[in-house]
Amino acid sequence: MTRKTRFILFIISICLFLVISYGVVLYALGYQYDTTLRTFLKTGAFQIESNFDGDVYVNNSFAGKTSFLNSKFSMARLLPRSYAVRLEREDFQTWTKDIRIESGRYAEYPRVVLIANEPKVESFASVSLNTILTMGFANDKLIVRGTRQAIAFDNKTASASFLPLVVADQRIASASTRIAPDRQKEIVLTPSTISIRWLTDASYQPYRNAGEQVVILKTTQKINQVLWYRDSNHLLVLSGDRLQLVEIDTRGVPNIVNFINITSPFAYDGEKNIVYFIVGKNIKRLHL
Repeated sequence: MTRKTRFILFIISICLFLVISYGVVLYALGYQYDTTLRTFLKTGAFQIESNFDGDVYVNNSFAGKTSFLNSKFSMARLLPRSYAVRLEREDFQTWTKDIRIESGRYAEYPRVVLIANEPKVESFASVSLNTILTMGFANDKLIVRGTRQAIAFDNKTASASFLPLVVADQRIASASTRIAPDRQKEIVLTPSTISIRWLTDASYQPYRNAGEQVVILKTTQKINQVLWYRDSNHLLVLSGDRLQLVEIDTRGVPNIVNFINITSPFAYDGEKNIVYFIVGKNIKRLHL
């Protein structure tokens, strides 16, 4: 091998070293080459956390399972663009979201809720009132208010006792507060629109400022009743005769789960995650 050949090989080796080193450094800093834009872009990531574990798909390809320890799933080194993400679990309704990944940013969805396709429904008690005006759950008792009488049912024994109407109205009002359990936001309601107004700066994504108001749901049907779900990130909405779980995260399209049709008012026990409603003279409870 001549000196000239050795020199050429040396120069080529130096060039290859510099190119590879540059690529390694860019990769270590979170950059990837975008073949569409033909340039290096800083990548982003996302994480979802659900109430149940499940299978995660990204752009219709299986991406992995949520952790069995905390039902979290994260994916990094994603080029900036939108990704169709869905979380599936057998016998449960699917959660879907178009997640927008921004360069160098981390998108977090910490309060994903999966609802069973057929939630468990059981009989709880019988009620003798002819007309049911309102219901509420307070102090571990279900309050059912009629036109002239109100009855309180013990949550454990289903034993019934009559309540003065004024007391019943006070307890139902306290159970139907428009302030979220986390005290950070409130419901703003019209006959066909549900909005959320933030009372303080949001402590988790999507970040909102105090005083900011966002429309969550518009419907052609009358909104009969709205209660907060226990995670402060979803609403239980009775619109027409459909009881729905509505996500308040407006990134992408909010998930709306229709899980039962009812014609009565409903009450919600957030601690046990149970919905109470009436069919005929029977009080039913649905386990979410």
